[in-house]
Amino acid sequence: MLVVQRIRRVWNQWNLLLTICFAFFVYNWTWQKQDPIMEILGGIPDYGGKNIELVPLGKWLFLFAFFLFIVCKEIQTDLKIRKFKLYRYQNFMAWWREHFFSIHFTNGIAFLIAYLIWAGLGEMNMQLAAALTFFLHLSSMVSILLAVDYISTVKLAPGILIVAEGVGYVLSVNYDIPWLACGMYNRSVFVRTDGFWIGTLVAEVVVTVICFLAVPVLWKKDILERKEN
Repeated sequence: MLVVQRIRRVWNQWNLLLTICFAFFVYNWTWQKQDPIMEILGGIPDYGGKNIELVPLGKWLFLFAFFLFIVCKEIQTDLKIRKFKLYRYQNFMAWWREHFFSIHFTNGIAFLIAYLIWAGLGEMNMQLAAALTFFLHLSSMVSILLAVDYISTVKLAPGILIVAEGVGYVLSVNYDIPWLACGMYNRSVFVRTDGFWIGTLVAEVVVTVICFLAVPVLWKKDILERKEN
């Protein structure tokens, strides 16, 4: 029952409608209709050489743009009522924990809906490894976005993250550094012998933890006090 209440609180019909439309739109551009998960979430395959695949890169960045849009929409909604919510919590850490995990929960629901639609349209070929690799990378980006949103007044973080994702892919191709494209399962050691190892995925989990812990630490040092004044 608690889970149902949480879903109702952080999710709404507009998010649901946007996610469904997004999922069908993305599926429509795939070539492998029987196995769309790998094409959508697996990232850009290594075709050899140092050719930058611009169209697949654009599609890849569009995925992150959508999920970060959902997250930013929820952050802005929370920001409007943040000052009225804080007094309900015992301390700042209690609020930050609720805020951090609620936004991640929203992102997780959006991803799960899109993922299940793609899997269903593709005859339930789940490709869990590719989905998990993408989701861990997305979650680390969401964590960075949440931390930067509270630490800084600069509102360019979503754009910077998407640009960094594109630059990371370009550098990974030009200089053969697979871990710079660590969201792409097709660039991992499970697909290519010189791909990035599972340690890279662990590092993304560490980034998420650091982002979660950094904001309360800075708050205790009164560095973030200006954000609530």
